Amino acid sequence: MKEPMRSAPRQNRQSCRIIVQSHQRFSGVERRTKGSAMSTESTKLRVSVIGLGLMGSALADALITNGFTVTVWNRTRAKAEPLEKMGAHLAASVAEAARRSEVVIVCLLGHAATREAVMTDEVGAAMRGKTLVQLSTTSVEEVDELARWAEASDIAFLKGAILVTPDDIRAGRGATLYGGPQHLFNRQRPLLDGLGGQPSFISDRPADTIRTASALYSFLYSALLSFLYGAAICRQSGIPVEIFTRNVIEPFVMGGSLMSYFNSSGRAADTGRYDENI
Repeated sequence: MKEPMRSAPRQNRQSCRIIVQSHQRFSGVERRTKGSAMSTESTKLRVSVIGLGLMGSALADALITNGFTVTVWNRTRAKAEPLEKMGAHLAASVAEAARRSEVVIVCLLGHAATREAVMTDEVGAAMRGKTLVQLSTTSVEEVDELARWAEASDIAFLKGAILVTPDDIRAGRGATLYGGPQHLFNRQRPLLDGLGGQPSFISDRPADTIRTASALYSFLYSALLSFLYGAAICRQSGIPVEIFTRNVIEPFVMGGSLMSYFNSSGRAADTGRYDENI
């Protein structure tokens, strides 16, 4: 049986940091630092975070730091206590968290936990007319199931794929892909900015975030293997790997040459004319 395509597995996030940070440096994206001011309108938004594992806690932390009114829920109260001390309200149930907020962010262990905790009649009724943002690791089929449930419950829906670690989210150097209606992405942009970094819109199909993240990882792993092979050549030749990294790889990546190759190769892939575009 084919393994279902899943979004942003935890073991991939650390590996993605080098590409994300390279892009941010190349494109001039500024980091959002803790305590940076956000608009008065955005800070009035009430948002709930469901699931306080390593990533969920980091998301809630970033929202509180950026001035949002935050409600949290977790199966075990102990994980919520540090966030309560920061000013978050601890809900007794997911339904209560949904009633208290305009937007509910889900960051649970997976789809089974989401189905059990979120996809209920009570929560659906509490969220009618509101927005659900799914940031849990799920498969394409699972995202489609959640999207159908949200549509039937009159809930606006975005699916996100986080590409970085919890520490990156807290530091404001995150990167997350989003799929769903673009007008919804645009409307919720202040909130998405407040989730610790740089949100990127991919497609109006929520599950395309998973497909795009998988495409990134296919590039990432081959790039890292190629780097290690190049490092081995340097080491065997008596060239310090640090020199290879600092004086060759870094200028090539940061100077824009790599993006030029990507852009021309992307045009070739889109047109199918590799003889003209590369």
